[in-house]
Amino acid sequence: MFKKIATITLASLLLVSCAKKPTQPVSSPIASETGYSTEQSAAVAALDNAVKVSTVVEEAGGIYTKNNKYFYTSPASNQLESSFDVKIEFPPKTTLVALYHTHPLSKLNMYVSPEDVHVANTMKLDSFIGIIRIYNPRIIEFIPGKSSTFPLLTINPPNIVSKGQYVGKLTIN
Repeated sequence: MFKKIATITLASLLLVSCAKKPTQPVSSPIASETGYSTEQSAAVAALDNAVKVSTVVEEAGGIYTKNNKYFYTSPASNQLESSFDVKIEFPPKTTLVALYHTHPLSKLNMYVSPEDVHVANTMKLDSFIGIIRIYNPRIIEFIPGKSSTFPLLTINPPNIVSKGQYVGKLTIN
């Protein structure tokens, strides 16, 4: 059994609300995982798993490392289409190295959103995003300090977004 030693909440970075929030969903380590050789391969597996849970709300979790292997936490959601607010738990003596989440079918944004850019830059963590589309579903990665950004002028005031780097195809069954 995993002992909860570190919990990261994305609430303060993503959602600003005066309304009382329901209990925050928890993204926990998946005990049966044997690990992946790269951060990207763990993220692809995590996002392929997340779209099995839902394609209409954002699902989110974390990628952590231990003994030169990469693991992912289970997808969690607060059942919103355009944001997530989850706790990410990971085992002792591990390091959180990346975040992952989906952009559902109903979400118009095909970029790394202003909120995603802000969270990744603030937490200094790579962010993998599964863009769920009928045509060309894909996984992109935003790397703080490396991925290019640009102002999205259709938003008033303009916000900084990114196209991210293409990682691979997102498997939707």
